[in-house]
Amino acid sequence: MERTMIRVLLVDGHQMFREGVCSCLANDPDICLVGQAGTAAEAVALIPSTQPTVMVFDVRLPDAAGFDLACQVRSEWPTIKLVTLTGYDYTEYVRAMLRAGVDGYILKSASHSSLVEAIREVVAGGLVLPPQIAAKAVRGSSPTMAVAMTREPDSLTMRELEVMELVHQGFRNGEIGERLTISSRTVDAHVSNIVAKMGARN
Repeated sequence: MERTMIRVLLVDGHQMFREGVCSCLANDPDICLVGQAGTAAEAVALIPSTQPTVMVFDVRLPDAAGFDLACQVRSEWPTIKLVTLTGYDYTEYVRAMLRAGVDGYILKSASHSSLVEAIREVVAGGLVLPPQIAAKAVRGSSPTMAVAMTREPDSLTMRELEVMELVHQGFRNGEIGERLTISSRTVDAHVSNIVAKMGARN
């Protein structure tokens, strides 16, 4: 059976960084780097000819904000998966990119394997948010319990409400796990679910 390749367009203002990512992706048999761009304008110009499955891009680009690029791509090419790969973990950036409709937000400090896994996950329909990024997204929001309970069909479970409340109080995932007698990994999963359900793409 013929393997379906994941076509990736890489957008970053630093050529040396792009070359490093290219080398990383070149080692994966299921991923094909179909193009790279140093600016948002170059990226938009490349999309029709390269037809990427996934666009990996930075929050800051020489000619535009990553938010604007994400909004344009989401509007004109809604099937393209969007993964933000950046060195910035500011809460404002995280929430802005989620509002723009990105499918993943990972940091440049992550391992090469984490990037590959993130690309695979978003193609499979997942939302990729490392624990520290998901926590920032939740802490940066201010949904009330009443609003959370009335969100349908994605209303939060009681456990998710408990986790959200503790995140708002400033507890780390490990501390939340201890308080609720669940593993840190389970807390991570709850935080990711909360971000997705609370209208990250609204």
